[in-house]
Amino acid sequence: MKYTFCLIFICSFLTISVFAQTKDIDKMSEDEIYALSSNREAIEKLSNADAIRLQTRLVDLAKKAEQTFKDGRELYNKGDYNTALTKFNYAVKFGSDKDEPRYFAFLAFTDLRLGKPADAAAAVSVARQMEIANDEDTVFVYLAQCRVDAAEKKYSDAIAACSVANISAGTLDTVTKTTVLNDRAAVYEASGDHAKAIADYSRVIDLRPSARSYYDRAAIYYVTKDYARTVADLDESIKLAPNASSSYIVRGISYLLLHDYDKAFADGSKAIKLKPTDWRGFYIRARSYEERGKNELAIADWQKVLSLDPQNESAKAALKKLNAASTDEAKKDETKKLLAGIIGKDQTLTAETFKGLKTATDPSATSPRYKDANEAFETGRTLAAKQDIDGALAAFEAALAMDPKLSGAANNIGAMYVKKNALEKALHAYLVALSIDPSFTMAQENLDAISLRIRDARRNATVSLSKQGLTDYYRARVSFYRRQITSGNDAVSAEIHRRSSRLDCSVLQRAYQNQYNFNSLLRDLKSDLDRGELTFSPAEASDIPAATSSNWKAATARFDAMHRYGCIVRAFDSMDY
Repeated sequence: MKYTFCLIFICSFLTISVFAQTKDIDKMSEDEIYALSSNREAIEKLSNADAIRLQTRLVDLAKKAEQTFKDGRELYNKGDYNTALTKFNYAVKFGSDKDEPRYFAFLAFTDLRLGKPADAAAAVSVARQMEIANDEDTVFVYLAQCRVDAAEKKYSDAIAACSVANISAGTLDTVTKTTVLNDRAAVYEASGDHAKAIADYSRVIDLRPSARSYYDRAAIYYVTKDYARTVADLDESIKLAPNASSSYIVRGISYLLLHDYDKAFADGSKAIKLKPTDWRGFYIRARSYEERGKNELAIADWQKVLSLDPQNESAKAALKKLNAASTDEAKKDETKKLLAGIIGKDQTLTAETFKGLKTATDPSATSPRYKDANEAFETGRTLAAKQDIDGALAAFEAALAMDPKLSGAANNIGAMYVKKNALEKALHAYLVALSIDPSFTMAQENLDAISLRIRDARRNATVSLSKQGLTDYYRARVSFYRRQITSGNDAVSAEIHRRSSRLDCSVLQRAYQNQYNFNSLLRDLKSDLDRGELTFSPAEASDIPAATSSNWKAATARFDAMHRYGCIVRAFDSMDY
């Protein structure tokens, strides 16, 4: 509401008589006062007395608008956005010039909360055109601009606006400072700049540590797969807000990824107690049961997951696997088929690549040094941190002996053998970890890395593998190409269906090179098999020629496709197998 014109009128027209009869201003409604104050012609016809009365009414309305705005902020903070919106609209309508920028800013905040980004953008645009007289209003207006830009995914603009707000917030209270930093951190996070997001969240924690600030930073650590720091921040968050189920859920999942299944179980159980309608608590506990071989309890929790989330694919897959295992326990340790589907629909190589894999220790053994597998595992981690590699290796082997389902122990055995430069044993340990848990991403990454080291060492004649070791090596490389070719085929399909006038030929070329290199690997595998250097079963061996032929046909088809789409084949300088 603008009423400065009335002041000018009073000063300029003190001696002017009444031009027209008007309704008694003191009896006018607020809307009538608003309409009159917006009508210059009507104002000019007022008597001096009526002009003064109008000015008085406007001042009173501005004071009421200020109080209404404060009421609106309280409602906004409580989450009652619809009622808050009504309050802010009133403040915008009847507020004074000096207060209007912040009123429009909060109108924008509320519109965003109510899913009205266009209205929010309009409110911010009005606020930006006004005279912003102080740091507090600057913060509110540019913070609103930041949020509007972020909602439109204009992250660079949002960061710039938040940065302006952050500069002005330097003179204000801690709550305002941390609010701006939180917003900018969220924009950095959305834009993928995790380092800057962590930096802003860390400043928030320094200024005003809270359960939410620790949780927000933990979320970034989780996304960047820094699970140890995720757990550390959630520890602090839980100290400050011990009944926040989401903190236990994220920490529980982090413990699963760290293979600390006892702690994951505890967090899953706590999350269930706090929020029994959230399927994620049951998910965590089901996984922890399963990893520790308590299949019946795992089945019960997976069923609970499905009852709460009927479309949960993880629960469906887990129940299918566990129910099959309970029907025929012996099937748990059957070989996993990693070569099936390598080439596509015409794939014929279905060799059992994990056949015969055993742990380095007797699964029925017990250790007098440790009360259970988890104690042995934790001891191994402690010793590994102290660089006691032999001691850590013995502890991890003891853990795996006491709990043959402890895939993390098998993975860590591999890591210890890598430190001892015992590449063949490391390779075997990673395969064991994957035979226990085929979805163990860290073990898969470690297996790929160690198989590459062995490949390079074989080229340089610096490693000699046993027959089992060489067989394991080929299994690892076949697994690698299985994933590479599947990924390449998906990329080619997406590129062809992209409906662009020009294909990215590098996508087709990479897919072809994967198949070309895989064929070279299969050729060497066949050569070593013919020399009796491998321990593949007769069934596996009989499938290799057909697989080689099938892959070569697929590679030829891919080569023809490159010519058909006008792609130039680049030279293949090396065989990357």
